[in-house]
Amino acid sequence: MTASLEDGDVFSLQEKLDILFKSSLNLSSSGIDKEYYQEDFINQKRNFVLPSQIWADDIPGTAPTMQYTDSQAELGSTNPIPGVTTPVDYSYIKRYLKMEMTNVGYAENSFILSELKNSIPFTHDSGGTYIGTLYRNDGTTEVPFGPSGGSWYIDHNTGILTFHDFDTVSSYINTNNPPKITFYRYEGTFGLTQGITQAPATTLGVFNGGDTSGTADTLSSILIDDRDLGTFSTTQYSMSLNFGGFSNGSWRILVRGGGNGNPELSKLEFQKRISSNWVTRHTME
Repeated sequence: MTASLEDGDVFSLQEKLDILFKSSLNLSSSGIDKEYYQEDFINQKRNFVLPSQIWADDIPGTAPTMQYTDSQAELGSTNPIPGVTTPVDYSYIKRYLKMEMTNVGYAENSFILSELKNSIPFTHDSGGTYIGTLYRNDGTTEVPFGPSGGSWYIDHNTGILTFHDFDTVSSYINTNNPPKITFYRYEGTFGLTQGITQAPATTLGVFNGGDTSGTADTLSSILIDDRDLGTFSTTQYSMSLNFGGFSNGSWRILVRGGGNGNPELSKLEFQKRISSNWVTRHTME
């Protein structure tokens, strides 16, 4: 029996494809009658990833304030890198402005930009503050979401943008007139810090190596984050020791920077997950 896209199927191929597509955007599918941007962003799902795909530095719940406005950054009169601007804090986040893409070479409806890889998805926060903007090649006329804009979407792992209704936009977007795009990108630390050396299973819970008394650096430790926390800004955090994941009622322990050049002002914080936000409940200096 050959699978079909007929609506009469009990669990049609079209529904299965809808689930797979929305899953790639960390969204659940509530039906094929909904576009992906109409799905629930608040209770979004999370796919399993490899350690090399993990963004180790914190991405704020809403897009941070940039050092320069978009118009200033585009002109480059005060911004050191025209077309790119960074936040007042979170130096590992960049906002790229109206970057011109290139056709992938094997499909007329797909375009690529190396900087678009590891861009922050607009689904990162329910308010959509990380949403990007796609333009025609003139850099002024916006290309909207949905069918009227060619039904485009971004693969953030590869930096490829694809139009699935390309005929709708092919008169003004093509190899000679590629689109331009504005977006946020993560440029921080990747992967997990190796910090725990565990003994064999027969002595589970015993950590070998180093001293077991005194205050020297050789004292046995469970290392959570080996970066220089003394260089962190007051809004930059270490990796955390987390209890309960991301459900409400969970706790995490972490260190907040004291500002560049002020390592003595760093703080140990205990945070609790309340209403889907991390709230600091106790601070130690």
